Amino acid sequence: MKGLSVAVTAETLFSGRMTDQVLAQLNRVLPVVEKAAVERPMMPKVVDHLPLPFVRRGDEAMARMRAVVAEAVAACRRQTSRSEGDMVACLLAARDPDTGRPLSDDLVCDEVIAMLIGGAANVPATLAWAWFHLALRPGAEERMLTEIGGPADGPLTMADLNRMPYTRAVMYEAMRLHSVQWVTQRTTAAVELGGVMLPCGTDTAYSQHALHTDPRFCPRPAVFSPERWLPGSGWEPARHAFVPFGGGRFKCVGDNFACAAMMATLAAVGGRWRLHRPPGLRVGVSVREPIPSPTGLSLVPRHRS
Repeated sequence: MKGLSVAVTAETLFSGRMTDQVLAQLNRVLPVVEKAAVERPMMPKVVDHLPLPFVRRGDEAMARMRAVVAEAVAACRRQTSRSEGDMVACLLAARDPDTGRPLSDDLVCDEVIAMLIGGAANVPATLAWAWFHLALRPGAEERMLTEIGGPADGPLTMADLNRMPYTRAVMYEAMRLHSVQWVTQRTTAAVELGGVMLPCGTDTAYSQHALHTDPRFCPRPAVFSPERWLPGSGWEPARHAFVPFGGGRFKCVGDNFACAAMMATLAAVGGRWRLHRPPGLRVGVSVREPIPSPTGLSLVPRHRS
């Protein structure tokens, strides 16, 4: 799922203009960047300036990732006449509505890196958990595969995905049960939160997982139940009680892309394969990624005949 998600994200961003060698470099540095994204916000800021091994590894991986992306973006800028209408081409063509100026390469790189990190970490973890829960609940798997049908005649379109409400419900339920552990922010002014006055510069954090599995907002929160997301179920999440991509001005810019990628993957794989759980499978959880991911999860693909 991770290799597939990185390839899909890179193709969306660069339309085949990112070489296999560059993809291989990204696959090497992304796990280090993901780990740093989880560990560093939880530590005192002074740690960022200490010559500790894990600090150096994270800084070096991020610098290498930025260099690789900057080189790819610069190459795209030189090839604008051969643009395929991909996301990087759109970013390069964008203009500030007030000044008419294009985005700088640094800003374009920031957007690309944010999309790559999200596509390489959160998307594959959510997909892996979705397949895990479907393998444990054959009735849900059967309902999703029946909705998907057989292999698509051509590339899946958004219209195709919009005709798959149960598949979308599977995705939502996987996101609800398996969310980012901690979302951190620092106050830029004194603010009152829950009756407590927080001074400017206070580090804050909240858990999406705790919010999404709070019984006050979701009945039977520990149960994998895609049906709760279907029209007529009698339940819908309260405002701000389901925020897998955050909210407000800091909401993830790749939310629609991530959902489309996950839906397309579920439909493309489910159109051809069933993923079976082998006897004696024991699955652990790694908490060293933004979304805790399953470890030891090996499912057996069997062609749908």
